[in-house]
Amino acid sequence: MFDEHQAQRGELIDQIAERIMQLGGVSIAMGADAAEESEIPRPPRDREAPVAQLDRLLLAHEIVLSFARRAARRSSEQGDDGTNDLFVSDLIRLNEKRAWFVTEHLTNMKTE
Repeated sequence: MFDEHQAQRGELIDQIAERIMQLGGVSIAMGADAAEESEIPRPPRDREAPVAQLDRLLLAHEIVLSFARRAARRSSEQGDDGTNDLFVSDLIRLNEKRAWFVTEHLTNMKTE
C-alpha cells in the first residue's frame, strides 16, 4: 500500500512542479528543502505501530487537502483554469480517495 501511495505522490509532485515552472516560478527540487517548507509533521526516527503510521498518513492527507482546496479557490478566482484543474482533478480527487482508503484500513484495524 505504501509503495503505491508513494508512486502516486511522486507523479503528482512532478505535475505540480511542471505547472509552477510553466507559470514562470521556481519549484523546490530537493526533498530536504520540501520537508523544511512542509506543514506536514516529520515522522519519528524510531519505529512506530502500523496504526500510528496510518494515523499520520491520514493527517498528512487532511493537511494537503486543506491547502489544495484553498489553492484551487484562489486559482479559480484569478482565472487560472489550468492550475485549478490540476488541484481539483488530480490533487484533491486523489487525496480524497487515498484518505478514504486509509480511513477504511484504520477502521478495520481498530475493530479487529
